[in-house]
Amino acid sequence: MGHNVPLKDRYKKAWSWPKDIEDFIRARAQGRILHVCCGTSLLGDIKVDAFVQGPDIITKDIRECNFQSEFDTVISDPPWAMDYRARPSFIRTCRNALKIGGHLIFNAPWVPKYYGLQLQEVWYRIPSPGWANLGVISISLRTKIALQEELIKRAWEDKKL
Repeated sequence: MGHNVPLKDRYKKAWSWPKDIEDFIRARAQGRILHVCCGTSLLGDIKVDAFVQGPDIITKDIRECNFQSEFDTVISDPPWAMDYRARPSFIRTCRNALKIGGHLIFNAPWVPKYYGLQLQEVWYRIPSPGWANLGVISISLRTKIALQEELIKRAWEDKKL
């Protein structure tokens, strides 16, 4: 942005997706929606953010919530302030909040992989003025998984984190 742009137009409220990204995600979200790392976005029936406070936002780390198979769609940006080694527990928490057959819509430069999530679509967004990052939006399906496989994976992760 140039210096000729009025000061009020150089900044926006922290954190919300640009309208075209939010519209893209809204068109793919279905049913009851959990929005994790929601910032100031209005998208979602339940909104959770560890840093943003608001009347309709649960202000806590999603891993401290105990949502179990309650949502048709979970949408999220990655928790940028979280250590990358904590990503598996974050993704597991998002996955656990989904009903079987629900979708995780994830906006990040990496695609989440985890037991019980089957990648269905990947969309790439070319940067535009005012939005410098290459966007990658992945959509994964929550599937049934063998309980034994999940318990083994969870025990392994708990030792590593």
